Amino acid sequence: WENDNWNGKCRVENDDNSVIEGTRIDGIWNGSFKTYKHGVSCEGTYVNGDVEGEIIYTDENGNVFCCEWYNGNWNGYGEYKSKYGVLKGRWVEGELQGIGIYKYNNGRVYEGEIANFKRNGKGIIIFSTHDVILNATFKDDDVVGNATIQFPNGDVYVGTWREMIEGYGSFNGKNCLGIREITYSGIWKDGMLSGSGKLTVIPVKGASVAYDGYFTLGKISGEGYLYSVDANGTKEPITNGKWKDNKIVSGSKSRMIKDGEKLLALAVDYIRDTTVVVGGLVEVKY
Repeated sequence: WENDNWNGKCRVENDDNSVIEGTRIDGIWNGSFKTYKHGVSCEGTYVNGDVEGEIIYTDENGNVFCCEWYNGNWNGYGEYKSKYGVLKGRWVEGELQGIGIYKYNNGRVYEGEIANFKRNGKGIIIFSTHDVILNATFKDDDVVGNATIQFPNGDVYVGTWREMIEGYGSFNGKNCLGIREITYSGIWKDGMLSGSGKLTVIPVKGASVAYDGYFTLGKISGEGYLYSVDANGTKEPITNGKWKDNKIVSGSKSRMIKDGEKLLALAVDYIRDTTVVVGGLVEVKY
């Protein structure tokens, strides 16, 4: 106490068990301060009794928010750290405005619109380990409608995304393993072909083939039809029956059937090796 007022280091214990520590000059808070209550804390700077500048706020769960504070609210560039990762962006009157960047601890990065600390609006997820990009519209972290996934070699998946490639979708791959083009449309599970679908394989040389039937865990298994496909896309049936592990269950097979099995096996293995990178690794739900 000096000059009839509080001057110097000060600690105030309030009736609600909150505590504030800092410096007062002529009774007015000035300079750095810290306030805390039941595991929640806030550190920053007072300027003539008003909080201004960078504030570090830690909640009871250990989440840390560091942002500029002006005019009685969060205004400026901020960084929010949680157990899932780090969110960066610009806040205006307490709300994140525009594009935010969320770097998750599992190595993935989200760039896009964010509201209430969740993915809301248009954005992309970058699977940085594999240079794979998912483009979609989000609502409360979940994809709304179809997502488009672009692989570094130019392959593309378009379809449902439920924290992984799962549901109905299509895949298009080109110039792979001596195959000029692979197209698939149908059901997926855990990033692999599982369920009914249609697969067409166009080799660099030789006849194209198509399969219409069932798949299990990335392999052709179940009832299905094998077709030859001409240059105009017209399909001619070769055989049909029960398949297991990419081969039709049959005693004797013609050269055409064996060649078809080989092409189909190359195609489904290629798809599995490509899509399981993102489709089979379950994403932690944020």
